Amino acid sequence: MRSFPITLILATVVLAGCAAQNATEQQAMTLEDFPDGKDVDQSYDDDFAEHLAEAAEKFGVEIVWEFGELYEEFNGGVREAKQPADWEMAQYVPILLEEMGLYPDDILQKSGVKKIVICRDIVVTTGDLPQHISGHLDFDREALYPATDYTYKVNNRAKQRRVLHHALYHMMDLVLDDVAEDDEWRTLLDEGFEYGQFGEAGHVDRTSKTGILTTQYPGFLNKYSTGHIADDKADMFAYLMVAHHYVMARAAEDEQIAAKVAMIKKRMLELSPEMDDEFWKKIDAIRRDVAPYMEL
Repeated sequence: MRSFPITLILATVVLAGCAAQNATEQQAMTLEDFPDGKDVDQSYDDDFAEHLAEAAEKFGVEIVWEFGELYEEFNGGVREAKQPADWEMAQYVPILLEEMGLYPDDILQKSGVKKIVICRDIVVTTGDLPQHISGHLDFDREALYPATDYTYKVNNRAKQRRVLHHALYHMMDLVLDDVAEDDEWRTLLDEGFEYGQFGEAGHVDRTSKTGILTTQYPGFLNKYSTGHIADDKADMFAYLMVAHHYVMARAAEDEQIAAKVAMIKKRMLELSPEMDDEFWKKIDAIRRDVAPYMEL
């Protein structure tokens, strides 16, 4: 397996346009900061712990959420996070389980994921750049770090679904050995195109709308995807999972998107034979509302 270059580690520090403003400038968001979070019912059914235990056994991973406060150094920086409140867990766990339930049972194992650490208030610092984010991953620890809380760029539950798939694809990408040095993917790009030419690379871009769906960038689903090859692939996959019908409609009118979709699906089939045409038909049939992915 290829060692992971520092540039790509930085690329995955902020997943799918999820970075908040500098953590020194903005404190952790509260529910009142977002329309979706206002007047939320904080009552809950504590069965979420039982559901997580069942999921851990089903997918063959460890799922952790009771840790107080987390401080971990990784190759490229420091990750800090807090333990979610029980009511946050009760609201977030159904999303996590629903999205993971779309996959074959062994997909996490095949993707090299051995641990899921559910957090809130994740702050990742690389150099002197702390950022409040809605998801992270650690290749050395073979772990995903989804967040229960909203951040500056992820302000509704629909976007939290996308973050999960985006993060998981980064793990898949490493297993497939086609992360940053992906010559095959680069053949799909227009001649002369360079990632980052429309602004800062996706992983350091701090504007809040870079991850939303747009037709402004032919060949790409959003501005965020134009920033780094790893995020182009991860967001293409994530949107296939949460808005398959939309992506396929775009592919029908954009040859480059069509080619990227075909390559993603071919690679998924290589990783898991169960992710075949029938799998994608089932994903397409879900027909989720695309509107939350086209708004701030």
